[in-house]
Amino acid sequence: MQTEIVEYRHDTVACRGIRAWNPAQSAPRPGILHVPDARGVGLRPRHHIEHMVAQGHAVFVADLYGEGFHSDDFEVLG
Repeated sequence: MQTEIVEYRHDTVACRGIRAWNPAQSAPRPGILHVPDARGVGLRPRHHIEHMVAQGHAVFVADLYGEGFHSDDFEVLG
């Protein structure tokens, strides 16, 4: 599995999503938009993404808060 950070903007917010794919698979490949839970982009969904990539999908993980923010502390998100 190969990954890269994809920087994009939503209005005035700078976002950092993650693109994941299998470079050995020829394009085009079906794509999946992965929207993480309230903790945001982090390593937690990695095993789900690895599974989807192994099945031949390209995956984009959206950045919910901007600047790649993530936290396991729900009080911070409050």
